[in-house]
Amino acid sequence: MDLVAQIERDGLGDSSRRALLGWCERYGLLGILLQRVHYVASPLGTVGEDVFLRSASGWVHRRVVPPGGKVPATGRVFIVDLRGRLEAESLIGPSWPRFLQLPKRLRRRGPFSFAQPLMPTFWRYYGEPVEDFINGARSLSKAVRSLHEARLGWVEMHPEQRPRRSKRRTAAAAPWTEREATGVREWGLRELRTLLNGVGPVVRWDDREGQYVHEWAAPSLLSTLALQALEDIAGGQRVITCAVCGKTRVTRSAEAAYCSKRCYWTMHQRRTRQQERQAAGV
Repeated sequence: MDLVAQIERDGLGDSSRRALLGWCERYGLLGILLQRVHYVASPLGTVGEDVFLRSASGWVHRRVVPPGGKVPATGRVFIVDLRGRLEAESLIGPSWPRFLQLPKRLRRRGPFSFAQPLMPTFWRYYGEPVEDFINGARSLSKAVRSLHEARLGWVEMHPEQRPRRSKRRTAAAAPWTEREATGVREWGLRELRTLLNGVGPVVRWDDREGQYVHEWAAPSLLSTLALQALEDIAGGQRVITCAVCGKTRVTRSAEAAYCSKRCYWTMHQRRTRQQERQAAGV
């Protein structure tokens, strides 16, 4: 969220590009294509096609013959965009080749790039356009902020539910209406549900513990971050923007306004100096 805020504030200049590259070096790409693709099929001449279907536990591979025996020469891919709309495309575009471009020597099945999702060849030639990366990150950031703002709006309309010593949104903020809070909340929930598409429970055997283990699996880093956001929101945590440095922080405190003690003391010193100047008539 800090990266999105910096790009929206400063644009995609040198500083923002360095921050973007640094983030990717530390955490990796968001996996936008893996987040969007539900089904992909690569033709095998006239004998059928290799089908890969996304599931909570990974990609399921099947070799099938389509009804009527007709195999599309350019393959098939079913994609859900970041607004939750399902679209059918071929492997020659526009979505699949935007993220995956194999050299011609590896294009053995036709004039398109294909590699089994999650395999080494796929990751070697996979890439995310900056615009798609930013749009994916922005979608998550806006969903989380919308849900947080809607929660604050609900608390304002139900003051008996407001935590003790908590603050309103801003001193000058206009009161929320029930319709406004509901609209913002529903939009945020819809965006978050779209990002959580593909997340599901899996079970595995832990040989060390000698028992079965329940875990959550996600198809991409973006959906993993959405799952973490869901756990924070459902756990009653607040999303704040530091009043000093502008960084985003998740906290359980009802009155936190800073991301760290350093920023707290920075603001304290600023206010102290301001009060001293006012007292001196400067």
